[in-house]
Amino acid sequence: MCYDNVYVASICLKANPTQAIKALIEAESHEGPSIVIAYAPCVEHGISGGLSNSIDEEKLSVLCGYNILMRYNNKQLQIDSKEPDFDKYEDFLNNEVRYNSLKLKDAQKAEELLNEQIENAKARYNYFKNLT
Repeated sequence: MCYDNVYVASICLKANPTQAIKALIEAESHEGPSIVIAYAPCVEHGISGGLSNSIDEEKLSVLCGYNILMRYNNKQLQIDSKEPDFDKYEDFLNNEVRYNSLKLKDAQKAEELLNEQIENAKARYNYFKNLT
C-alpha cells in the first residue's frame, strides 16, 4: 500500500462472498501489481467440530477483528467489514486447537498473549480506519 500502482485486498470468501469476488475482479483488472490476502481455515487449524464449521469460523474471524476485509486502490482504502466486536476475539481463538492448546500448557501465558493479540487487532483496525 506504500506504492501508488499496487492493488491490495484482504478477503474471506465464506464471510463475505460478494466482497471477495469484487476484490478478485478488481485485482485481476488492475493495471499493475495486485495482492489479495485470503483467510481460509484448514484442517491444521483444528477447528472445533471440524471443517464442517469453517464457514462459521470464517464469519467469526471477521466479526471479532482477526481478519479485516478491505480493498486498497489508487490511494483509497475501503474497509468492507463492520466495526469489529473485539469481545468475541477469545471465542474465535477458543474454536481452534492451534490457539487454545496453550491454555492447557500455560494459562497465564495464554492470557498474556490473548490480551496482546487483541490490542494488536485493535491497533490494526484503527490504523486502517484512520487511512479511510
